[in-house]
Amino acid sequence: MPSYENPEIPDGINVSHTHPLADFARLVGGLVVVIALVVGLLMLVAGRVAKFIPFETEIAMAGPFAEKLDGSDSKVLSDYVKTVTAKVAAGHDLPPGMVITAHYLPDDTVNAFATLGGHIVVYGGLMREMPDENTLAMVISHEIAHVRLRHPISSMGRGLVFGMALAVVSASGGGSVVSQALGSAGLLTTLSFSRDQERAADALGLDALVRTYGHAAGGAETFRRLQSAHDGQLRPPALLSTHPVDTERIATIEKTIADHGWAPTGPMTPYPADVVTALGPKP
Repeated sequence: MPSYENPEIPDGINVSHTHPLADFARLVGGLVVVIALVVGLLMLVAGRVAKFIPFETEIAMAGPFAEKLDGSDSKVLSDYVKTVTAKVAAGHDLPPGMVITAHYLPDDTVNAFATLGGHIVVYGGLMREMPDENTLAMVISHEIAHVRLRHPISSMGRGLVFGMALAVVSASGGGSVVSQALGSAGLLTTLSFSRDQERAADALGLDALVRTYGHAAGGAETFRRLQSAHDGQLRPPALLSTHPVDTERIATIEKTIADHGWAPTGPMTPYPADVVTALGPKP
């Protein structure tokens, strides 16, 4: 007959040598990394797929909120911004159906931005900071380039994915991001562009500037002016927050001008007298 033994189990054989909280922390950390990678991938895909949305659909999406972009009481300034925008847009060779709509806001904020549906907004503060039409046109051309490259709709696509991912963790926080991306607040404020997108808009904007005026004067000077406006201020111009400017970026713009053989200087177009009067002095 075989014999059986029931040996005594040694103490601690099923006891982890690490603290349970440490194991839990590693598990949570690994899960967070996986989620971050998945969300990042989805945001990348969403940004690229969004470009294939017909521009007519983008215009329709922006329609209900476009009226919020009009707040000027100066027909002179509003008409001038529209005139410069139309002039520069002609040099962009926009595809059929892509229409740029310019808006002027009298706020002293040094800013301009492009948003859904081809809407471009220029603030009075920016116009006062730019010394002539050429430098103002460079900013406008840059914003038109964002529209031409479908950056606003791509940004909104990324924002929606991020909001939905955040909703998994916090229903209120995620819901707020999604509602902003779909609502007027998102249309106006939550669109942001990557450094690569900014460089692409710089290059395309410069090309259209040269087509419009026959030279690249005002291209790099625009961003030097913005940097100068930051000197001595506690807060940078809003344009620097949404379109970061550094020495490398200005050097890249100057190199682009040189590489294409564009004339870096040329006759500058001053603001019309009635525009200067309507703008008034810097506050």
